[in-house]
Amino acid sequence: MLPSLMLTGCYVLFIFLLSIFRPNAVPALPKEARTLGHGVTSLLVVVAVSAAAAYASFHYLHPRLGVDADMIAVMVGAGLAYALALADRYLKLGLMSHLAQQVVIVLIPPLALIFLVLGTIFLGIAAPTEGGAMGAAGALLLAVAKNA
Repeated sequence: MLPSLMLTGCYVLFIFLLSIFRPNAVPALPKEARTLGHGVTSLLVVVAVSAAAAYASFHYLHPRLGVDADMIAVMVGAGLAYALALADRYLKLGLMSHLAQQVVIVLIPPLALIFLVLGTIFLGIAAPTEGGAMGAAGALLLAVAKNA
């Protein structure tokens, strides 16, 4: 792992030094190509709302379910963020910036797939072989949903 981190550090240092000493070699992205705009505040609000939903659902579910409530609470928070982003995009509500929509819509499905595999294993629902099968089925469903 150390050689890969050193190589990555060398790449970062090279680009940094190149941008200082020869800025024409690394030009900025033109204004017309910057389509996402400024939406960090909107993204932080989405993260705060989904974290609050996860926290509330954890405190609601923990006395009833016990130790497994933390993973379910995270799923509730992420699902809320994803539902808000999809509703904002397709209903044109204007609640989120384009940056926040893109980050949430692109980030949540792969995280859900990771949880589908590892979550079923860690929760004791499936063995590693069955967890791999869950991952394959989840990837197939994500591909179908993407093309639909």
